[in-house]
Amino acid sequence: MDWRVWLSIIAAIIGILSAIDQWFRPVFRPLFLFLFRRIGKHPPSVETMIEVPLSKGPKGDKDTPINIRIPRSPTGIRRIEISVAIEYVDGLPAAEESIRKRFNKAMELKTNREYEKALKLLRECLKFASLPKQLNVIYNQIGKCHGFLFQYDQAITNHEIAKKQALKAESKEGLAVSLWDLGHWYSMQGKQNEALKYYKNSKNIYRKIGDKKNEATLMINLASIYEAQGELGKALTLFKNTLEISKRVGSKENEGYALFGIGAYYYENKMELGRPLEYFEKALSIFRETQNVEYEAKVLWSKGLIHFINKEYEMALNCYNSALRINRDIRDRGGEANILDYIALLYLITNEKEKAQEYLEQSSKIEMNQMSESEKSRHELFLGMYYGISGDTKKSREFFNKPEKDKID
Repeated sequence: MDWRVWLSIIAAIIGILSAIDQWFRPVFRPLFLFLFRRIGKHPPSVETMIEVPLSKGPKGDKDTPINIRIPRSPTGIRRIEISVAIEYVDGLPAAEESIRKRFNKAMELKTNREYEKALKLLRECLKFASLPKQLNVIYNQIGKCHGFLFQYDQAITNHEIAKKQALKAESKEGLAVSLWDLGHWYSMQGKQNEALKYYKNSKNIYRKIGDKKNEATLMINLASIYEAQGELGKALTLFKNTLEISKRVGSKENEGYALFGIGAYYYENKMELGRPLEYFEKALSIFRETQNVEYEAKVLWSKGLIHFINKEYEMALNCYNSALRINRDIRDRGGEANILDYIALLYLITNEKEKAQEYLEQSSKIEMNQMSESEKSRHELFLGMYYGISGDTKKSREFFNKPEKDKID
């Protein structure tokens, strides 16, 4: 079947999905919604139509453009949800060597995204730890590793154990961390009301103990959930309040998150393009200053998609390639596949089929178990397109003919 027919099929699928109120949700990477996502009670995103110029047919007939519907909901823009950054609480840095050495190595492995290896060492730490404060920290980190492996039930089980240990130790900081992480993993499963409950309880603890930085970070998470639920006034107020608090207490990273969130709000809900770019530029500058490369990549990707929608393809490609380099450096394979897919889409839009196929081939080699369910669902659409234009119609149909329940998490 001609590749143009398959491009028409993918366009139709994206168009159908764009009319559905329940979108794909992410998993980012702790923190953002991707192009195809569930947005709860929020109305569907406004679409933009992009014209794809096709090469002349066998009879030399005129170029026939195809309109592809691209939902205005860029990956990395819609949701900013930060997984708790606290790695050490209470006495672990001063724990005996048998615990501390293993724990420090586990944290190093976790930073390098080697979660299975980190889990093995953290479980060894449990054999030597006895104090509730230590157990709280270790179980929290075990929960995080399971969460980053998309094993949400195991993540929640371990954070519940961590919460009980924090209560035993009467550790307010440890309890706040456990509640925060519980909220995060519930949110990643689309259980927003549960997430709100845990986030609010964690924020209240930080407020009571005077930790303005973490209180502000949780305000960003709450704002993201309110926005996803359609409570836009609450969301924007929280983003702006967080920005002011972050400036006051000197938290540059939170300032960057808030700027990113405000830009995302104006992009999706006010249907603007210029204004979000101003906020994204400021956020990008902060993330570079603070060496937050994960969020640097997210901002670059989001900027790229706005340029893409504006048909500023060279600027979009520059942003995509910069984000791609970062994702490869930090071993974010799901993020890498995502950007490869959209570089391929850009080349299809500009009628460079061979380059598009090259990038789709690269993304097809990334293992699905390194992606969240939402990333997998979106990636499968691109794989279907890849096999279609490669001439493997049988394999292409395997992706396009999947039941709808498998395409929406």
